[in-house]
Amino acid sequence: MKRCDRRSRPRVVLLGLMLVSACWTLGAAEYRVTDAFRLADQPACMPALTRAPNGDLLVAYSTEWEPFPAGGVLKLVVSRDNSATWSKPRILWKDKDPRVTIQVSNGLAALTSGDLLLPVTYCVVPRRRGVGPGETNPSVIYDFTAPGYRRETRLLRSKDSGRTWTIEEPDLPKRQWRFGRLLETKDGRLIMTGMGWYFESR
Repeated sequence: MKRCDRRSRPRVVLLGLMLVSACWTLGAAEYRVTDAFRLADQPACMPALTRAPNGDLLVAYSTEWEPFPAGGVLKLVVSRDNSATWSKPRILWKDKDPRVTIQVSNGLAALTSGDLLLPVTYCVVPRRRGVGPGETNPSVIYDFTAPGYRRETRLLRSKDSGRTWTIEEPDLPKRQWRFGRLLETKDGRLIMTGMGWYFESR
């Protein structure tokens, strides 16, 4: 997967298509690239891939790599022929608040219940006052300590293989740095990881 760079409008490549199931069944086995394909003609950051119960392949992605600048949206593409062709991107979530960016940070999962669950990060990162138009350093432009800064987890759930989705606000501490795939254990627990922590649901 190539890092997003808005200046070069990269050809976004999703690597390791067959690793969807391998990451769970092979554990610590070495990952190998088995396929590479063009996914979108626009920035498609941190793509999250899974196979839905009906057999479709789904990839959700953000239009921004970081939780800024404001206005980043969540999109979805679908393949019904095992990745030979892909649908046009459709918007899953564009918040009504123009300050909000929705960041995927991986994690789309098909649960044994048949639900698809996609954790995303809901972000508002205020800009610092007085920053000149030529500034490009994000740590100078954005203020993670300012009033109004928000970084919260939301869950998107689909019960029909990705055709329709609902948005849930779990009762979790605020300002987590969530990242990584959801893990469903054999005894039915669901584990969501982050930067130095994890939450567990039964």
